[in-house]
Amino acid sequence: MADERPGKSPIFGGSLTSKKVMKSATDGRFWWSNHSRGLFPKYAIYTFIVFLFGLWGLPLMVDAECKFPRHTNTTLANQIYKRLAPIDQKKFLVYDAVKYHYNVGICTAVSDYPNEDDVGATQIELDTSGQLVKTRIVGRISDVQIMAGTNWVLLEYFGGDPYNSHCNGSSRQAAIMIICDENSSSDNPKLRVIEENRNKTSGCYYLFELSHNCVCYKEPFITVGLGTGSIIVIIFLCAVFVYLIGGFMYMRFVLGAKGYEQIPNYGFWQDFGNLLSDGCNLACRSGNQGQPKTYKGIGDDQLQDDDDERDEHLLPM
Repeated sequence: MADERPGKSPIFGGSLTSKKVMKSATDGRFWWSNHSRGLFPKYAIYTFIVFLFGLWGLPLMVDAECKFPRHTNTTLANQIYKRLAPIDQKKFLVYDAVKYHYNVGICTAVSDYPNEDDVGATQIELDTSGQLVKTRIVGRISDVQIMAGTNWVLLEYFGGDPYNSHCNGSSRQAAIMIICDENSSSDNPKLRVIEENRNKTSGCYYLFELSHNCVCYKEPFITVGLGTGSIIVIIFLCAVFVYLIGGFMYMRFVLGAKGYEQIPNYGFWQDFGNLLSDGCNLACRSGNQGQPKTYKGIGDDQLQDDDDERDEHLLPM
């Protein structure tokens, strides 16, 4: 007989008999087994879709980089850009002596315009109480010009907001001069505002200065190596040394030679001069010395020894 003693429900706190508790647990198990067959595939599909959207959004989280549309040789521009690797993607907040402060990123977007991922420098105007008045775009990292010298690199951001009454309404631009400083190797270098040059008809700019050792010229490590000719000479001298020492020891201790005969291949070296002479005679002298002459000289029998006969035709008749 089933036990129907009253008890407390661990979930709802109500009074239940043990039989009712067992029945509720059994019914719940059957309900879960019947409904989970349809729930798990649905949740798996939803999870997979969310995962795909997450992968699709990953490129949006990658840090932006400078683009150089004004350069015809983008390879050279990227080589200069690599010199800025220690300070790349860094952001700076700097104040001037008037009422502005600036957010500047080194080839990275600043956070003043979250909907625009190419804003590289902004000017924030504050009133006397420190309240925000207006934010202006000074330059964009999607329109950058870069140039470099021995100990400096200049980044120029173009495409800022246009002026109202200055510079004939031209667009603002930022010039970041990065100069060499051997003592500035910290991870957080200091940026400072030099000037806002707007007393021109065009080409007005905001000039910033940043000191860091990443743009300092480093002397290349030069290794003095041996040329091909030097290596050949060294190998030849080593071979001659081994030949003489090895041949001398072999002739003396193995064959028991004495005196000049201890020199390896003594007979060959004794005739070496004659062999060189024969080779030079064969290679450099023209003509064949063994070929017989095709003409004959005048023999003694054809000459007349009588002096009187030779002068006879000179006498008068």
